[in-house]
Amino acid sequence: GNTLDNSYVLENGSNIRYIETPGQQLCLWDCAILLAKFLESRKSIVQGKAVIELGCGVGLPGLVASRLGAREVHLTDKSVAVPNLQEEIRLNNSQELAKCKLTAAS
Repeated sequence: GNTLDNSYVLENGSNIRYIETPGQQLCLWDCAILLAKFLESRKSIVQGKAVIELGCGVGLPGLVASRLGAREVHLTDKSVAVPNLQEEIRLNNSQELAKCKLTAAS
């Protein structure tokens, strides 16, 4: 379909790839970008902590939290989003993102 493979570039120059497809659960919302930028500006909020992103969609804030040093990250959304999130974790193939746990709600 209309899948878009995009990247979010962190302030340190590393990037996180994410996938968007048409539909409410699988598009990147502006508020997710704002939250990701906020977390970057205040890394201590997530460093060494457990983080949960409820209704994460493409999961950008959770993926950023993981890259910024969260101890573990729980990404939750409807089951339609889980395959997309699994692919994002595979695409990014980093040790930090291996800490991400996926939970699907029906």
